[in-house]
Amino acid sequence: MTQQDAGNEDERTVPLTLTRYGIDRIMHFAHFIPVKKGLHQKHIDDKYPGWSWNQMVHLLKDAGVLIERAGGGSRCHWKLECLYVNKQFETTIEWDETVSKDDGRFYYAGKDTDFDQPSLGDIMSEALPGVDLGGQGQGSFLVPASKIIDHITDSETADCPRS
Repeated sequence: MTQQDAGNEDERTVPLTLTRYGIDRIMHFAHFIPVKKGLHQKHIDDKYPGWSWNQMVHLLKDAGVLIERAGGGSRCHWKLECLYVNKQFETTIEWDETVSKDDGRFYYAGKDTDFDQPSLGDIMSEALPGVDLGGQGQGSFLVPASKIIDHITDSETADCPRS
């Protein structure tokens, strides 16, 4: 642990509950562009006060909830339902035993992040019937704002049994 990390240890927000979506959202910032701009720590500061980026990533690695993504980087394990961190910084993991196959999704890749809401492709198909969304067409198109979902609920801790 670095001196910077040690200074924050007593200030970390606990208990902490993370879902697969929340962990993938954290890992969305594990890329050189957000790191270079400081967005990785800003996200942690906004969502998990008192934690540093390094503390959070070490927590996730030590808990064993990260798996490698094709093409590099990490994502949350596909069977994770919730990761709990108590006041002693001990972790408890609830696995979703009903999931029998990796869906291959990185939940915060800018699409299909909340399966209670339609995907962007479904919205566009409904908004623009007859338009080729398979990339075979010539040119671009605009989606009317009235056809886009008004808001998507924050599901970082939604649907966890203990949250």
